[in-house]
Amino acid sequence: MLHSYGYSISTRKTSVFSDAIAVLRVMVENEMIEIASDLSKVKADTGIEIKTNNLVFDTSKNFTIVTIEQFKTILSLNTKVNKENILLVYLYVKSYIISRKPDIPNPFDYPEAFYKSTDKIVKDLGMSKSTVNKCLQILTSGEHPLLIKKEMGFSHSEKDKSAKKLPNIYVLNKSGYETEIAWAKEKLLNITRGNFILANTE
Repeated sequence: MLHSYGYSISTRKTSVFSDAIAVLRVMVENEMIEIASDLSKVKADTGIEIKTNNLVFDTSKNFTIVTIEQFKTILSLNTKVNKENILLVYLYVKSYIISRKPDIPNPFDYPEAFYKSTDKIVKDLGMSKSTVNKCLQILTSGEHPLLIKKEMGFSHSEKDKSAKKLPNIYVLNKSGYETEIAWAKEKLLNITRGNFILANTE
């Protein structure tokens, strides 16, 4: 499990393994999972069976769903960037992309898109801006990226001629993403419109 995230376990460096065991203990104590094995006797190469408590993992309310395919895509990436960070950034972005009901009125008011600033991601996840940008670059690159990015450019103030960087728009790479980008773009520009003259947003 740890190797799949890019961690290396050795006799000289066991802190990551100890942290993983500590997390498992907390999950067991809070009845989130069941483990028959004695965790005090588990080694890094010991196979253990973990059963999840489906009553705790209410995916409709408290969790962001990541499919097996999406999970495997991230773990199979050929990159030196920590895959745990990539997964965290992906889950963070996806958590803000609502799953719109098909019969909702005025669907254009609820685009399935993420358009918050990079600084917001940095603050909430506690990562450096460089790390977040690298993760987003990886998630939007390749032949079949998990995310599609739309760069929004800058807007310019009518009063003091200052420029303001607009956040990029990110959507899931699925059928109809072009429409989601268009709706998110209009919503983002409506937030900015009034104080700035918009430019370079085509």
